[in-house]
Amino acid sequence: MLVTLYEVMRTGGIERRFSLDMAIDCTYWFAVHGSSEVSLRVYAKPARVREALAWREGRYQPEGEADGESGNGPAWRTITRREWQTAGLAGQLLEALGSSVQVGKRSRTWLACELGDGMMRGPIGSRESDKPFPSLEAALGCDSALLRELMRRLDGWRLLYTEYRRLCLDIGLIGDETDDTDRSILQMLILQERIDLASGMVTRQRRDRYSWRQPPARSDTLAWMRMSSGGTRAESRLQELSGNGRRAERKLLRCGRCNSGWEQHHETMCAVCGQLCVYCEACLQMGRVRECSLFVVVRSENDVRTGSGARQASKDRKVLPDCLDTRTLLAKWGLSPAQESASREALAYIRQPAQREGEQFLIWAVTGAGKTEMVYPLVEDVLGIGGRVLLAAPRRDVVLELAPRLEKAFAGRKVVALYGGSEDRWETGEITVATTHQLLRLDSCFDLVILDELDAFPYHNNPMLAFAARRACKPRGKTVLLTATPPREQQLAMRRRRLPHAMVPVRHHRHPLPEPRLLRYRGLKAALGSGSLPGALSAALDGSLKRGAQVFVFVPRIEHVEPLTRLLRQACAGTVDAAAVDGTSSRDEERASRVRRFRAGEIRILVTTTILERGVTIPRSDVYVLDADADLFDEAALVQMAGRAGRSADDPCGRVYFVARERTDGQMRAVRHIRAMNALARRRGLLTESEHGSSSPWSGWFRPDAPGMLDKLARAMAGAIEAVRSRPVAARRRSTEPGAGKEDAHAPMDPPVR
Repeated sequence: MLVTLYEVMRTGGIERRFSLDMAIDCTYWFAVHGSSEVSLRVYAKPARVREALAWREGRYQPEGEADGESGNGPAWRTITRREWQTAGLAGQLLEALGSSVQVGKRSRTWLACELGDGMMRGPIGSRESDKPFPSLEAALGCDSALLRELMRRLDGWRLLYTEYRRLCLDIGLIGDETDDTDRSILQMLILQERIDLASGMVTRQRRDRYSWRQPPARSDTLAWMRMSSGGTRAESRLQELSGNGRRAERKLLRCGRCNSGWEQHHETMCAVCGQLCVYCEACLQMGRVRECSLFVVVRSENDVRTGSGARQASKDRKVLPDCLDTRTLLAKWGLSPAQESASREALAYIRQPAQREGEQFLIWAVTGAGKTEMVYPLVEDVLGIGGRVLLAAPRRDVVLELAPRLEKAFAGRKVVALYGGSEDRWETGEITVATTHQLLRLDSCFDLVILDELDAFPYHNNPMLAFAARRACKPRGKTVLLTATPPREQQLAMRRRRLPHAMVPVRHHRHPLPEPRLLRYRGLKAALGSGSLPGALSAALDGSLKRGAQVFVFVPRIEHVEPLTRLLRQACAGTVDAAAVDGTSSRDEERASRVRRFRAGEIRILVTTTILERGVTIPRSDVYVLDADADLFDEAALVQMAGRAGRSADDPCGRVYFVARERTDGQMRAVRHIRAMNALARRRGLLTESEHGSSSPWSGWFRPDAPGMLDKLARAMAGAIEAVRSRPVAARRRSTEPGAGKEDAHAPMDPPVR
C-alpha cells in the first residue's frame, strides 16, 4: 500500500508523518487540532509503508531531498493554514499536489462540500470560527457504536489491511467492496493514537559497531560519479552498485508477521506499488505479506502485571493471604497430590514479578496425568485479576476438545476457539483456545500463555510459531509450557537450572505407566506380502481382544493403513466382526467420524498413523506399534503412543508392544524414559502401594494373600532350579562371564532366521 509523506511544522519544531488519506490529516491539523502557526509540507510522490516508517525515524531519504535536508526539493509542496481556509481552495490544493496524494472518496466529497463553502474559519471553539466544525467521525458518517465495536475487535490483533477491511465489512462500518471509507477511518484512528501501523517487511539491523545507513539518493550518487569519472561508464557502475545494494537489502528483510528471513522470501513485480516487491512464502497460507503491505496493530492496554490492572491485582491479593488463597484455589479443583504440587509451583511462578521478557515455566507431566486440570488454578488466578489467558494447542482436534471443557469449568466466562474456519473470527475472549498458527495474528494480547504439547508438530522445531507465541504474550506476561516429552534443549535447560519446572511422574489414578514389551518380526512389508501375521503378534492381539480391550495399531506410513486393515479383518475374523476393524490417517476425510466411533466402542481395532498419538483417550486400550524401528518413530513419538494405554483407573495396566525387526536407540530411550518416570514416582511415594510394579509383565502374578500362593511359588522355584541344573556347565559359565548380559542398542532382538 502506498502512503503520502508530509511534515508538520510548528513553533516547537518539525514532526515527520505519513498519511493514508491526506484530507483527514489536513483537516485534523488545520481545523481540529491545529493553530495559526501550523503548516504542512507534503511530498507529492507516493512511498511504501516500510519506507515511510524508516523516513519517520530518520533512516530513509526520498528522492528530491538535497543535502539530507527535508522538504527542499521540487517534489515538496507547502500548505499553510490560510491557504486551507480559503473558500474552495482546500480541494484544489489536493488536486494540485497530483493524483499520487492519497485521498479517500468520501473525504474528498465532504471536503469539497463543507470546507469549500467557507464553513471552516478557525479551530473548533476558537473566536474565529463562524460555525463549529463537525468532528471527523461525524464528517465521515461513522456510527460511534460501530467504532467502539471495531476497536474492541481489534484489541490485541495484528491484521493485514485486507483483513482489517473484511472486519469493517463484517461489522457494517462500510457498505460494500467499492467503499474506501475504511481507509479514512483508519487514518483518523492513527491521528487519535488509538491504532498503530507496522510494515509488512521490517529491516533487521546489522549487529556491528557501525549503524546501518540508508544509501544516498540516486540523483546525488549519479551526479557525484559523473563528476569523478563521467558519463555512461558511471551510469553502468551505478546500476551494478544499486543491484548489489538491493540484494544486500533483501537479506536484511524480515517478515512482519512470522519473522522469516530472506531464505523464505521471493521478489516479483507488484501490481499495488508498481515496483519489485518482496513477499513472504513461509506464512503464505495466512495471506500474502508484501514489502508494501501494512499491518493494523492494536496492542492491549490493560496489563495486569504492570499497568492499571496491577493496582486491582494488588487489591485483590489483599483479600486473602497468598498461602490461603493458593490452598483455596487448589482445593476447588480436586487435584491429586502430584497435580497439586505442580500447580502450586506454577502459581508461585506466575505471581512473581517478571524480571525480563519471555520468562517460561515448564510442567513435565506423563501422558494421562491430567495436564489440562493442572492449569485450571492458573487460569482462575489470572482471570481473577482481570487478565486474559491463551491456551495454544498444536491441532484443531485438540482445540475442539478443550473449548467445551473450559466452558464447563469456567461457566460465565467468555471462551473463544480460534482455528482455520472457526466462527469466532476476529474475537478474543477472557479465555482463548487457538491453534498455534492463529497466534501469527495476535500481538501483546495475553497475560498468561499456555502452550500445550510443545514437542508436537507443527510447533516443534518451528521458529515461526515460537516467535508468534512470544509476541502474543504481553511484555510482562508469563508463559507456561506443557509436555510429556520435552525436547533435548528443554531438558538441558532444566538440568542447568535455567528453566524453572515441575515434574508429574504419575497419572491421576496413581498407577505406574505400562512398560512396553519388545516383539520381533520380519517387518510390516513382509507380513503384508505373505498375507499373514506372525504367530507372536497374532497371539498378543488375540489376548487383547479376549480381555475386552480396544486396540491402537500404529504404522509409520499412510499407505500401510488400508492393506493392514484388510489383513487384520481376515486374521481376527473369528474374534470380532469385520466392521469392528477400521483404519484412518490424515488423508481420511471421515477421520473425525471414525475416531468418534472408536471412542464409542463400535471399533475394536483401529489402524492409524501418528495423527492419533495425542489427544485420544480410550478407557480400556492396548497399543501395538508396528515397525517401531522406523526413522519416524523417535523417543517422543513412541512415548506418546505408549501413553494411549492404561489411562483409566478401571484398566491401569494396559499392554504396550513395540514390534520391530531390531532394537533401535529410539525404542530403548522410550523404555528407559517410562521406567525412569515410574522409578521417580515410586521414590516420591506417589504410587498406590498395592500396585508397585503393576506394569511389569508379571504384575498381579504374586499376591501373598491369595489362596495357594505359597504352594504356587514353591513349585515355580523348584522348576527354575531344575531348569538351571539341566543346562550344560559350559553354557552356565558363558552366561556368568562379565559383559555377557549387555546388548548393543542397535543389535537384532534374535539371530536372523535363515
